[in-house]
Amino acid sequence: MESTKVASGRTRRNAVARDVIDATIRCLSAGESFTGLGIQRICQEAGVARSAFYKNFTDKDDLLRRVVADATTDLFGTASAWAGGTAGKKEMITAHANTVRVWRQHAPLLKAYFEAASYEPSFAAVWDERMRMVVTVMHQRIVDGQRGGSVSPDLDAQTVAEFIVYGFERLTAQHIASAPPSADKAFVRSISEIGWRLIYGQSDAGERAATT
Repeated sequence: MESTKVASGRTRRNAVARDVIDATIRCLSAGESFTGLGIQRICQEAGVARSAFYKNFTDKDDLLRRVVADATTDLFGTASAWAGGTAGKKEMITAHANTVRVWRQHAPLLKAYFEAASYEPSFAAVWDERMRMVVTVMHQRIVDGQRGGSVSPDLDAQTVAEFIVYGFERLTAQHIASAPPSADKAFVRSISEIGWRLIYGQSDAGERAATT
């Protein structure tokens, strides 16, 4: 009986946390600023008591970290899966398309996060840790390609990996901020082609290696 009660309590806490996260995303997506978004407003939107909020989150900064982590899990997961695997150019385009989709879907949330990261180092560190994870697997993909002969041995694997991961992040942020959704498909194809050529050059050696 005791284990059943614990499980039930965890389920309720998880549900409250989910409601608060969803409410925060709705508020930010509706144009409310994170700095002006009070805990009482979030609780009202979520339909939970302040006491329930503090049972799940230390403070508003803790909430923002978890909201962003929740919203971008798919983004980083897809990017890491492609970078760390042997999939080809088509899958690279799919991975970039997912990145742009998530970024556009959560643009207000990410804007709030990066604004907070500009004055709170711990926020920036969380994001950079996830970016460095993608760099690590991208670096290994390039090294493996060099060993297999599909990537030029003259390339510095670490520099190329960082250029693609960090450079594409900045390009994507700029694109979402300045271009309409109708431009997303062309943007995705362009940056995917750039990334592919940076790694494999203009030959189709990389595509052959990825599909064999």
